[in-house]
Amino acid sequence: MIHFAVELIGSLPADVTVPPIAPDFSAPFMVGVQTVVSYILGAALVIMFGVLIVAVASLGFKSIVPERMQSWAGENVATVAIATIILGSISGIFAWLVNFNFGF
Repeated sequence: MIHFAVELIGSLPADVTVPPIAPDFSAPFMVGVQTVVSYILGAALVIMFGVLIVAVASLGFKSIVPERMQSWAGENVATVAIATIILGSISGIFAWLVNFNFGF
């Protein structure tokens, strides 16, 4: 059966040579775009972590936090957590593909 498939196709997939492929980020504007996106993703992730901490803390300390803050946290803690997870995933993919560049 394999012999018939090799005759039909002509060669096995292992016989094909694929050249190494590497992305080229040497365009003049790419360093600036990478820096701006790094700052935006980094700042947004820090802000979202802060909001998530405030939401969870306001649910945990019911005697200290005002009732209006508790109701906001109760309604939005899942949304904030999901948004933080999505933003963290986007930041991780960006860091894996391009790497963060904060201009230091």
